Amino acid sequence: MSRTILRLGTAALAAATGLAVAAAPAVAADPVANLTVSTNRLVLDPADRGYQGTLKITVANTGTAGAYPTVRITEPVAASLRLNGTGLSCNWNESTTSRQAMHCDDLQKLAPGRSRIYRIPFEVLTTVRDRAMSVDGGAVAVNTTGDYPLSADVPFATLFRASDGSLRNPEPYVQSTRPDASVSVGDAVLTQQEDGSWSGRLPVTVRYANDAPHRLIIGELSLPDGVRYRGTDPATGPSGGSDFDVPGGPFLAGEERTVDVLLSADADAGITPGEVGPVTVSLFIHWFPQVEDLNPADNVATGTISAS
Repeated sequence: MSRTILRLGTAALAAATGLAVAAAPAVAADPVANLTVSTNRLVLDPADRGYQGTLKITVANTGTAGAYPTVRITEPVAASLRLNGTGLSCNWNESTTSRQAMHCDDLQKLAPGRSRIYRIPFEVLTTVRDRAMSVDGGAVAVNTTGDYPLSADVPFATLFRASDGSLRNPEPYVQSTRPDASVSVGDAVLTQQEDGSWSGRLPVTVRYANDAPHRLIIGELSLPDGVRYRGTDPATGPSGGSDFDVPGGPFLAGEERTVDVLLSADADAGITPGEVGPVTVSLFIHWFPQVEDLNPADNVATGTISAS
């Protein structure tokens, strides 16, 4: 007698035997963060120093897991981005021509279904005009901390109000690309102190003629033997070597500052009353990295140090 072998699937077997078979449980997807970014336009208002304004950036987490956002901000105007008081941990690490892109990490987790607003200040150190202006190039992007690449850039418009507050009919804003700084130096008189040492002040005046981007201006001193640099007034940080940062940070277009460079000499340095020698100050303008001045000849000036 022949035998027939039946091969039945689970459903067929259940139907044939009348037994109930439970369906396999669904496997839940792993939680995933999904961050999106949006922004408004940046409006820059006339201020005591050029123009100032705040950009509002909104990051939303539409996913199912919490995340620590990283926001990349590309500035529309070189050297305009200010980040004091934003609560973000930021570092420059990208360059778009002369403009910079900054990556900012938020150390507070953003929960699923929630959004967070960042208010980012900007300052453009240029002369206020009697007409409105505009410039392109600003953008924001987002992702979770340490996860690259970031999302596509979301551009934002940037407008400068005219001195009367108008935003109508804006003209293109064009920033200077090469700095135009100059320096002049007075004379210093070293006065002998009770312990026999010598102390004096050298007046140095720095002028910045345009709005080219820069981080700081450094003065390099060439001093007579025995004379040392020991700081500035107003102070600009630890003193040492023969270089000093011009106090006050970046310059407004057309701004002029005078700083006293503090000099000293030991009692045994061989200083005697009369002329001690020449002192030279050379300027160097720093912006990712050092940049060449439009007119290097007026970046150097010489004065005289004497003792009495």
